[in-house]
Amino acid sequence: MQQYPKDSFPRIFWQQQMEAAFRKNARTMRWHPLMIRWCLSLRHRSSGAYEAIRDSECLKLPSQRTLRDYTHYVEAKCGFSVEIDSMLKSASKVDTCPEREKCTILLIDEMHIREDLVYDKHSSELIGFTNMANISNSLAQLERSMSENEVSETAHFIGMMDKFFDALNVHNFSHGSKALKPFQLPYTSATDFQLKILKWLKDTFLCYLKDWKVSVQDQVGISKSERNRMLLNDATQLGLEMTCQSFLDLVPFLFSMPDVEFFLSQRLCQDPLERFFGLQRQRGSVDENPNMGIHLVLFCPYLLGYPPVIVQDLLQSLLPYLRSGFQLS
Repeated sequence: MQQYPKDSFPRIFWQQQMEAAFRKNARTMRWHPLMIRWCLSLRHRSSGAYEAIRDSECLKLPSQRTLRDYTHYVEAKCGFSVEIDSMLKSASKVDTCPEREKCTILLIDEMHIREDLVYDKHSSELIGFTNMANISNSLAQLERSMSENEVSETAHFIGMMDKFFDALNVHNFSHGSKALKPFQLPYTSATDFQLKILKWLKDTFLCYLKDWKVSVQDQVGISKSERNRMLLNDATQLGLEMTCQSFLDLVPFLFSMPDVEFFLSQRLCQDPLERFFGLQRQRGSVDENPNMGIHLVLFCPYLLGYPPVIVQDLLQSLLPYLRSGFQLS
């Protein structure tokens, strides 16, 4: 390390590595500005590669959250920023640099940005549409032309769907309280606040979908195509209803089991089921859409490892389907 000049980046880098290695708590580490700039440059080239280096622990690097505090020091907004202009002026040392170095050029380029809503996940604030000049002006004119009831109904729909997705995407214990989103609090028992969420799904959300459909169907003087554009499509409506009903049955059932202490709804996954049926279709060779009878033939080898009682109960439950027309081949 002594071979590098005192204020050179290689020397600062290895000094920071030694200091970070002996820190018991990584949060107490104070990173040198040159180290922050180098890490920002590295992350800008590949965020995935940056995380891979951090995870390997070969090098001690600041977290992406720490880097975000530096990149978001100035609020990003459309137009010219006085803060950024001041920082550029200070970094370029305009007041002290030679006159020949003050000659500059202004370059203009373009980039594609997401054409959707901007949502601040930290403050849970719906910022609005991406500012896109004429498109933004058109949206503003459209909003002014809409009645107050239409705007409030759109906001109500967004709020309902936000709560619905929150309730079914609880992924840890702390996010709900940190983000001030009560519908993302973890399910910890069948008798706590989560019962109110289940009641909301049943008495408010499902009723909202039903009332929406009825109110549109009761309107007169509109064509069928116009009525369909005012509604969710049948597949979406049925999917939301089935998801809610299944979730309402699942949560009390899980907490009726003696060893269940908490439940994170985002952990629900049907990948194993889809993988199982994918294997069944593969066993069917060219027949990728087997009927009930063919499926039972393919499924029988999987039953050999189970106790006879379970196999008997399963086959007994399938008898009504067999009697209704499915025949083993």
